[in-house]
Amino acid sequence: MTSQSSIGPTTAIRGNVQGDGDLEILGRVEGSVVMTGDVTIGEGALIQSDVRGRRVVVRGAVAGNISGEEAVILEPGARVVGDLGAPQIGIHAGALVRGNVTTGAPLAAQAAP
Repeated sequence: MTSQSSIGPTTAIRGNVQGDGDLEILGRVEGSVVMTGDVTIGEGALIQSDVRGRRVVVRGAVAGNISGEEAVILEPGARVVGDLGAPQIGIHAGALVRGNVTTGAPLAAQAAP
């Protein structure tokens, strides 16, 4: 059983976030997000860096690459400027992505600057 954590809508984090389990982000993160479980980026949330998780569901905005071990799903209203990589990718009507989409494997991990 995995645990779930959340970053609330009034919370802003500057720095990298990583952990085991699932994470729901409703606020703002200026740094990479790396989780072993699912990552949900809620409506109104803003991530300014790369996101990696088992399944990544986006309803908010991401300025960075998104990599999913199983899937990346962009819900209506999602805004992504960056590349997507996962075995399965879903882009619903009303979602926007400006970048490359690669299916079959997660994006290669990049070293942090």
